[in-house]
Amino acid sequence: MANDIRNVLHTFNDAFSNQRLDEVMNYFADECEFREMNGHTARGKQQVRKAIHFAFSGVYGKLTFIEKSMLIDEQKKTASFAWYCQHDMLPVEGMSFTKKLIATLIKLRFGQSFHWEGMDYFVFDDDLNIVSKQSYGRAVIPKFVRGVAPR
Repeated sequence: MANDIRNVLHTFNDAFSNQRLDEVMNYFADECEFREMNGHTARGKQQVRKAIHFAFSGVYGKLTFIEKSMLIDEQKKTASFAWYCQHDMLPVEGMSFTKKLIATLIKLRFGQSFHWEGMDYFVFDDDLNIVSKQSYGRAVIPKFVRGVAPR
């Protein structure tokens, strides 16, 4: 089962990093939750979709999650996934003026590319659907580092 969970997380991360929202949502159980780093918890697929859609909106650039390590507990059906979150401030068509302004301010402060470190804790059901995705960072405001994250 550990390899099954590992495979699920690798394909989930690929869909997430390439901002394929429908595919990302296919990994979640109907009764799921997404605990964001800001303390907000989205419950149910509709709220989770809304929260993830915002992350894909371009305000923070293109997000790519680069694996640092993964720990899996087969009996509990849980996994901890440590990562670098790479931000590349690329233009996104159709962004609102407010989101463009926020993205511009972020780009001015941190540059075209920056990254930070964090971790997700996942809980799966028996079918390996995500019941809970809990995101954590090393600080209230992530420590952004200019440039490309280590690979």
